[in-house]
Amino acid sequence: MKKFSSFKLLFVIALLLSLWRCKEQPYDVVQYGSLEGVILSEYDDKPINGVKITTSPTSETVYTDSVGHFSIPEVESGDITVTASRDGYLNYTEKLSITESETSSISMYLTKDSTSNPADDVIDLKSPLDGAVEQPVNLTFAWHFNATTYKNTPIDVSLVTVNTATLEEKTWIANTTDTTYTVQGLKYNSTYLWYLKVEADGAFIGNTQFQRIQTQAVPKNLLVYAKVFNNNYEIFSYDSTTQINYQLTDYPSRDWYPRKSPTENKVAFVSDRDNSNQIYTMDMDGRNVTKISQLSVTGYNNNGTGFAWSPDGGYIIYPHNNKLIKINKNGYDSQVLATAPAGRDFWKCDWSRYGHKIVVQTVGENIYDSEIYIMDDDGSNMHLLVPNEPGRTDSPTFSFDGNTVYYTHDAGGVDAPDGWQKDARLYQINIDGTSLQEINIGKAAGECVYNPHILNAGVGLVYSLGIPDGPKTIYLSYLQTNPDGTISGTNQSIIAGEMPDW
Repeated sequence: MKKFSSFKLLFVIALLLSLWRCKEQPYDVVQYGSLEGVILSEYDDKPINGVKITTSPTSETVYTDSVGHFSIPEVESGDITVTASRDGYLNYTEKLSITESETSSISMYLTKDSTSNPADDVIDLKSPLDGAVEQPVNLTFAWHFNATTYKNTPIDVSLVTVNTATLEEKTWIANTTDTTYTVQGLKYNSTYLWYLKVEADGAFIGNTQFQRIQTQAVPKNLLVYAKVFNNNYEIFSYDSTTQINYQLTDYPSRDWYPRKSPTENKVAFVSDRDNSNQIYTMDMDGRNVTKISQLSVTGYNNNGTGFAWSPDGGYIIYPHNNKLIKINKNGYDSQVLATAPAGRDFWKCDWSRYGHKIVVQTVGENIYDSEIYIMDDDGSNMHLLVPNEPGRTDSPTFSFDGNTVYYTHDAGGVDAPDGWQKDARLYQINIDGTSLQEINIGKAAGECVYNPHILNAGVGLVYSLGIPDGPKTIYLSYLQTNPDGTISGTNQSIIAGEMPDW
């Protein structure tokens, strides 16, 4: 009986040990806290800007601002090592513990290197000064040489900027003895550190102190357009007030046909970077590029152009063969809005700001077989507005009030299979089909009008003008009705480019 009881006891103990060993062990989960701090000079307790902050384990690398402050929003919890480094100071390292979901603070004091920085001795940075804000994206930097030699060797400098958001470091000019340089194409609404790398006959002397600057916000009322740049179409913006030309896209693909949102600081455009013509959106400074189309922009003779924003900026319509697609600005809720007549595909289109109308070009197998239709903005009641005529008809766009449609037509009557036009002129017609008139903009013989679009303020048209197969220039024209009832406008040259929207 005792033997039996002992056996039962051993069995229970073995069973419990087995269950304990089989118990699922929890996975290790990385937790995060945050870290902020200030870097001061050990000598005078003054804050030090441009100090590089790194951690181990590795987190985001940041630089201190003009008051010596830094912040790292996500740091692995537990024991870490923080290192502060800057030219002219000795590196400083400190250990501390990060608590999950809490912000840890640290103050660190840097000691100046016992050897002075010769770069700061021979160079004075003049402008822009540390802490400067609202700086233009095309910016002139200036400095002064306190000495032209170092140990009897001629000195030269290289201008370097660091984008603190992306940590992109760029040398704009190298080994120069000039005292100014104008940088073209800083990013809007960005913080930069700038400094000079000082050398003497190729031997590194040192870097000057960092100066922190902030560029201006994106200007309003920018023209956006496309042009060939480095053998690709890229998209640019142009500020007519400052005459600053700003590149928005830089990608080894064709980016073109930009259209500004009527309500947001966004630009939509077509790109073949995904091996088909798709619609993307981006911020007005070129950031946050997002693909939104699900079907490609395509159809008879369509090389990837033709779409329009809804008046409220919530949707985009675009052609996909014989279907007119409506899609939410964020890339969902795609639906077929309308179907083209038999044997035809949709192409360029516009959506009226007022009147709830859509105007759309249709084209057959031949590019010159072009008609313009108008419909309600729900796709119903589609009917012919401009019939096919000899010569190519193209690019319908609404007037600001939605009662008139502007478009181009080759008055030369050339039915060229490749779409070549001889004398494309500007016309207008009421949406009920009445009062068809040519708009006299005083263009030269042999020039053609391309891609007209109503100005955002509604007081004129912007378009490109040029000879077929030649360079194009963007023009602005304010329209007027003359005493004899004719319509005219005076060409105002803006900038070289195509497919404008303003």
